[in-house]
Amino acid sequence: MSPETAIRQKPGRKSTIATHPQREAIEAACAADISLRRVAIRFNVGIMAVHRYWNGLAFEYRMALSAVVSNLDDARWREVATGLAAIARRHPDARADLDALVQRISMPIAASDIGGRAHAA
Repeated sequence: MSPETAIRQKPGRKSTIATHPQREAIEAACAADISLRRVAIRFNVGIMAVHRYWNGLAFEYRMALSAVVSNLDDARWREVATGLAAIARRHPDARADLDALVQRISMPIAASDIGGRAHAA
């Protein structure tokens, strides 16, 4: 076997997701458990392309990426809660409302509330 043939590549072209300019954002959205349909619509790609790409990634990589995205989300929520607490200190008359808001956004979302119809805008 010659050195040129030692590394095998899949035949055909690379996937549309692998060559997409926002590939990292697509991976992060999938890792955040956003539906593949919504990811496909958001990034203007096919749902099956997203499905094939995401499920074609190594399991360990997907789990590591999910952990990183989860940690980022937690950090963002802590930042929002800290900002609201600072506003509450400056505006004591709104403190009760802001504390209630912090409590509300800190609560875990029930699986039944995620379907899209359970909340009103």
